[in-house]
Amino acid sequence: MGSNEGAESDVDLALAKERERSRTLREVGLLLDSTVPRDELLERILAAAKRVAEAERATLYLLDIDGRTLHSHATQGGTPTTIVLPVDKGIAGACATTRATINVPDAYEDARFDRAWDIRTGFRTRAVLAVPMIAPDGRLVGVVQVLNRIGQGSFDADDVATLEALAAQAAVALEAARMLATLVEQNRSLIELRARLERSLRERDLLLEIEQLLSRADSLDEFLDGTLAELARECRARAGCIALTDPITGISTVRAVRGVDEPGALLARAVAESSGISHAVAHDELVHVGDDSSPYASALPGPTPRTMLVVPLPGEGGRARGAIELRDSTERGFNSADQSLVELVAANVSTGIELAQARIERERASRLATLGKTLGNVLHDIRTPMSVISGYAQLMPETESKEDRRKYAQSIVRQFALVQSMIAELLAFVRGENAVLFQRVPLDGFFNELADVLRRDLAARNVRVELVLRERGAARIDPAKITRLVHNLARNAADALAAKRDGGTFTITVGREGEQLVLEFADDGPGIPEAVRSKLFESFVTQGKRDGTGLGLAIVKKVVDDHHGTVHVETSDSGTRFTVKIPLQTTQSLPRSSDQP
Repeated sequence: MGSNEGAESDVDLALAKERERSRTLREVGLLLDSTVPRDELLERILAAAKRVAEAERATLYLLDIDGRTLHSHATQGGTPTTIVLPVDKGIAGACATTRATINVPDAYEDARFDRAWDIRTGFRTRAVLAVPMIAPDGRLVGVVQVLNRIGQGSFDADDVATLEALAAQAAVALEAARMLATLVEQNRSLIELRARLERSLRERDLLLEIEQLLSRADSLDEFLDGTLAELARECRARAGCIALTDPITGISTVRAVRGVDEPGALLARAVAESSGISHAVAHDELVHVGDDSSPYASALPGPTPRTMLVVPLPGEGGRARGAIELRDSTERGFNSADQSLVELVAANVSTGIELAQARIERERASRLATLGKTLGNVLHDIRTPMSVISGYAQLMPETESKEDRRKYAQSIVRQFALVQSMIAELLAFVRGENAVLFQRVPLDGFFNELADVLRRDLAARNVRVELVLRERGAARIDPAKITRLVHNLARNAADALAAKRDGGTFTITVGREGEQLVLEFADDGPGIPEAVRSKLFESFVTQGKRDGTGLGLAIVKKVVDDHHGTVHVETSDSGTRFTVKIPLQTTQSLPRSSDQP
């Protein structure tokens, strides 16, 4: 009975051992469906290998991506030690090279074993069992190695079969984990790529908006204000400002403000030397404050900002031309993406400032160049009222009629008013203004008086002036400009008629076509020379006039354009006719009109 009981006991132990191995293998199989982190998966595989092989220690070697080295990622039993092993070295290396299981009963009898590890760790290696881990696609994943079978000297065939089954399952689990990690990494990369693309799109849209602001802004301050508004919105800043620095004095002044009460009171205010803007400009470096303990003050009023970002505007020679300040993000502190965005915008704002200043200089140069022409216009036109004033002044001593002298004096006063309006127009041009002063003018009285002045002026040149009034109502025009137009056409007609012995006739016709005032100016001279007909309304174009400036018809065209009208010319060897049409409704609502009564 004793022998039977002993045999039954051995069978029971063997069955229990097999059940334990089967349970462990099932656990490893369950790992195939798990999503545990990779390091935890390695630890579970090692623990299972040590348990099923009843080994003192277990080590898991994974083949590196280079395919030439094995790298230990975990160790069960003993102090974890990282081992880097060439695939042609050691028992594990031989297993990886041959892709075959190696069972060594006595490691010290095998030349492939390196005793240095035992000497270094104080562990005595006896038996070694190394099994390759091969993925379903045939790719070598690594090697699982166990040391020293507990209770007996070496590992038997059952141990080999069990560890090989575990290695196969472990290879599948590790490959699944690798693929999952690859997918996670790819997904993370895609998310980062999407975030970068979205940020790039926002930056592109913002820069495009800044470019459009520069093209449509009427002034540099309008451009800076619009840019600051877009930037504050994009970075979720509660407030901000842009300051520009005078290159000579070095003083920074606020030019655009957002997010504070009464922003107009801050414009053109000098920035304190203790501010972040002053520091950024002086050192040409960014100031980024992440809490309320900043050593720098804000350029804006109120308590010390909790968060603040100040970026200098790059200038020539490493000298900042100013700075952008944003403060107090509404959702978070300013991050690196905000910093990069503001630096990018600062570079574009600096370029925009250069372009705006260059445009201002061009406009100033153009205005100065045109000023010379305008002075010529005024000198050209002022001759008529001055000659009229001279004529009336000479008549006044010769007449005994008090009433005639009164009329002459009134005419002189009106001519002085005309001269003053010319001077006012010149000054308006110098200031960059271009006002058209529309008034409600009775056509009958206005053109009768104008014709009387012309008759006296042109009588000495044997030129008759006729007036045909087909429209006697009122129209809203700029009387000073229309007077200049008529005088210039009359002088041109007189110059053309000078070739005729008996002089000639200059006829003014005032009429109406629907909602248009129609003014016709005709002479019976020899017509306009062919050489100048194609460039008739250009400045400084003249033909055969000793004292001519070539500005008369250019002024006529400018006056017509100011009234939103048109001018048409018909000329032949029997005379010339200028037809001017001015929209009556337009003259009542032109935006540049002062609309004086």
